[in-house]
Amino acid sequence: MTAESDNQYPGVVAILNRRWRVIRCRHGIQWVLQHRHGPETGLTAIWDSRSYCQTREALTRCSREHAGDVAGDALVILLRLPARIGGLP
Repeated sequence: MTAESDNQYPGVVAILNRRWRVIRCRHGIQWVLQHRHGPETGLTAIWDSRSYCQTREALTRCSREHAGDVAGDALVILLRLPARIGGLP
């Protein structure tokens, strides 16, 4: 099983920018805003979890507060998520 902090974690929802991403936790109960530590490329990058969110509103707010500039395509992905994780849009 791949760790959520792994660069190759399969539950990535969106890459916000070079240092930030959003994943769906392995149990599917929350979205996790993560910050990359280490090299920007390669398999040795480690992702540290910063915020845990169950609603799109909280995830969007935390992403803007912590990640800085968010790529336009990533913002569209976040805004199209369901209002609550596991819920309908």
